[in-house]
Amino acid sequence: MNYLVGRQNPIYEVPIDKLNKMLAILVSEFGEEWLNTGNSNPVQQLWQRQDWLSTCELLLLGNSLKILKTVAPNWVSEQVKLIKQEDKNNRRGALFELLALSLFDGEGVSIKPAANSNPGYDGTVFLPRNASIQISVKSYGMSSHQQEFNNQCSIVEAQLVKALSEHQLNAVGFYVFAKNYPTQSDWEILKQRLPEILNSVQNGTDDSFEDLEKSCWSIKIQNLPFENYQFSETHRSYTFIVCSPYHKNEYKNLYDKLDDAYTNFTKHSRSIHPLTTRMVFIDIPSSASIKLCKEWATQYFQERENSPIGLVIFYQPTVVTDGQKGSTFINHCVFLIDSPECERWLKLYNPSSPPISTTIFIGTVSDEPIPLTLQNDDISIPIDDHYCYQQGHHYLLAQIKEDGTQYGQLEKQASGIFRHIVSLHPEGQLIVKGIFPPSDELLLW
Repeated sequence: MNYLVGRQNPIYEVPIDKLNKMLAILVSEFGEEWLNTGNSNPVQQLWQRQDWLSTCELLLLGNSLKILKTVAPNWVSEQVKLIKQEDKNNRRGALFELLALSLFDGEGVSIKPAANSNPGYDGTVFLPRNASIQISVKSYGMSSHQQEFNNQCSIVEAQLVKALSEHQLNAVGFYVFAKNYPTQSDWEILKQRLPEILNSVQNGTDDSFEDLEKSCWSIKIQNLPFENYQFSETHRSYTFIVCSPYHKNEYKNLYDKLDDAYTNFTKHSRSIHPLTTRMVFIDIPSSASIKLCKEWATQYFQERENSPIGLVIFYQPTVVTDGQKGSTFINHCVFLIDSPECERWLKLYNPSSPPISTTIFIGTVSDEPIPLTLQNDDISIPIDDHYCYQQGHHYLLAQIKEDGTQYGQLEKQASGIFRHIVSLHPEGQLIVKGIFPPSDELLLW
């Protein structure tokens, strides 16, 4: 069966039958009825979408299932059961264990997941000459501080859309920058002052607002520029962007993951073979700063010199757009921090080549993160070390040729910001939308 029918497929270099085999494994494990029923689970959401990013994520999951089923079929079945359950934490953990452990399958090495009864670590990479690495898989995840930031932004966005309709405003860019992580009082001030701020747009002026009632906000509002198109008057077009520096305690999210691995390694696997070392493999969301994580991990090892952890690998999959080539793809940043325990292990093992590597099926691999930049219209701002929320919908009237044909360009202008085309007809209007990922957020990590 061709599961790629109707889906965007950006993996041109891989034969379709090979890709279908990976999707068939996914169907076999999860069940086609379950995949098509409901959309509360990220795997279901990806299956029911058709855009290129959902295809890539499903293929990455299918490839992980294929690799690990050959060495631990019962373990894979248990992970799938956890993924299908409602508990978000268990689901997230099971997904990441599948995706993370499969990365260490390669030539000359083998990966074996740990038994579910073993709470000390999640898997073992077996290397030549009886050496091995025990892996503890940790998902950094979105911190409570970022969740609160996103929740507040979504509330303000809904208020903005309502206010635009009430003021009969259209084609508005609303850009909000915080000087520091906003407090609850800051959010309330922003919500209260929003109608007043929009009055400047209603009066036909672009304006900036600094230090609203001594809050953290700096705000710029302006009309959205489009030279060759006309905005639909019956739809509210807007761009809404909010940026904030990290919360001062963001580093604790990483420290807690390392401390948890430290405790498990020492409590459940005190004695290990001299040719075995231990690794913590941590998934970093695209909003997190690899640079800061490296600094925090280095500081962590300095403060805990006797840690049994030999290696920390930061793994950050990110959707990247290459403006020059006009292509969008997943970049897998993999960065390693070692400790005195790793130095001991390497001296004893003395490998002739790097002892461990990762195998990526889809996307590019780098050992440095792609710099994060906020790019929209005439705004280009580095946003490393920042939380960023952006949403927008631009409804543009279709252009008309001499023969009456209507046309327009559908576009994803940035993550979460889309251009739609409105076609006018005697019997009404037709809104044409492109098949794009709803955002650059990866659902499986």
